[in-house]
Amino acid sequence: MHHAMPMMQMTYRNAQIMVLLVTVMISVITATAQPEKKRLQPGKLYESGEVIYAPFYGFSSTVPANWKGTLPIDMEIFLLLPDTTGICGEIYTFASEKNDLSSLQKHWLRGVSFSPSIKVRATDITLENDMIMAEVVPEGDAVNTGNKGFAMARCGPFGYCITCLAIGPVQCYDEMKMAVENFMRKALFTQPSDVSIYVDFNWKEFLSNKSLITFSMIEQSSGSGSKENTFNLCGDGTFNGQIKKKGSMKQLNASYKGYQSGSWSTESIGETGVLKLAFKKLPAAELQMSIKDDRIYVNGERYFVAESAKCKQ
Repeated sequence: MHHAMPMMQMTYRNAQIMVLLVTVMISVITATAQPEKKRLQPGKLYESGEVIYAPFYGFSSTVPANWKGTLPIDMEIFLLLPDTTGICGEIYTFASEKNDLSSLQKHWLRGVSFSPSIKVRATDITLENDMIMAEVVPEGDAVNTGNKGFAMARCGPFGYCITCLAIGPVQCYDEMKMAVENFMRKALFTQPSDVSIYVDFNWKEFLSNKSLITFSMIEQSSGSGSKENTFNLCGDGTFNGQIKKKGSMKQLNASYKGYQSGSWSTESIGETGVLKLAFKKLPAAELQMSIKDDRIYVNGERYFVAESAKCKQ
């Protein structure tokens, strides 16, 4: 998957900062499933042509051709990335409370400041029914002038607006613009629902071929501390990992330590679940799982989730 460097050398972390600063483009696109619609789940990859649904905002649309979508874990944006060589750029999707298009137009024309030296401003704004769109250009000393973007917002009748912001190299502009328009013009707004976003969360699907990792308490919030426990949960039902005599595993059974392997299973659906580990040489264990604000907890302890390099894909 080709991943171009965006307009402001944007990383996942400063993308979070961007969410906090863009007052008309803030919140998480979350969702729950309906027939023929797939709610957004953190860390899951959505292929071209898949219909996604965000019930809290009553918004649904289709992933554009030649693009893939994901809601990165611990992030507040829905991210579209190219899945075809020759296409580049990134598309960030945000939700906000409904605003009239004339107010959005004035805000976009004034520009959005990300720091004292970086500002993004819309030009050549077009209004069309319930939509507003414009080319986006960077201003300031710290921007990459070889990149530019395209923004498009659409406001539904039930109190929310959805905004897409595409950024990438100048030569990718037409492809990005086409993808944004495709995504937004196919969008549908329905009555919002406050059903839990994890009502149909599939733990087996989410955990397959993933690593569950917990870090030292001192630096756990940043994910940069030393690893304490690691479980590689493979799609074939086997697991392997390294366990230290610390945290929830020590409390569960002091014998659970060192390198371990065996089989794992879960049939859980929803906000909470049970992870069953059948160790080869130790008694089986049942671990209580939960998800809250896109964060995973096992026996009440925070675990980080990543694609596993120890499983055969």
